[in-house]
Amino acid sequence: MGDGEQKEELVALVKEFDLENYVQFFSEVSVQDMINCYQQCDLFILPNRTIGQDIEGFEMVLVEAQSCAKPLIAGDSGGTKETMLPRKTGIVIDTTEPQNIAIAVVDMLADEQKLQEMGTKRRDHVNQNLDWKAWVLKANQLFV
Repeated sequence: MGDGEQKEELVALVKEFDLENYVQFFSEVSVQDMINCYQQCDLFILPNRTIGQDIEGFEMVLVEAQSCAKPLIAGDSGGTKETMLPRKTGIVIDTTEPQNIAIAVVDMLADEQKLQEMGTKRRDHVNQNLDWKAWVLKANQLFV
């Protein structure tokens, strides 16, 4: 979502490969529309990677996807591991090679039972560790 510097190129690729029925581009969206987008996907992928000094920080989209009980595939840059429980709520991979992403997608989608089992773990992880209420409780324990 958003209008990144590569949006025109991505729109052209979608047209070139006749994927208009499968890919949607959004700019500003409401919270409910964003939740609806997460609910539409079977798998959430954030192929973040470190390029030079450009490192992905704390990926809020990974927290949002987990709160919608979506399995994750994420790159190994920056704060990815801080937002998820690798192998329990999703997997962290080297995304510098496209075939690594393709292999991970096929492996995860091929195991429907594992995806379902991960659903509860994702929501629980977010609610217990990343939700504002959880942070308030942790802060209270530290400062009281």
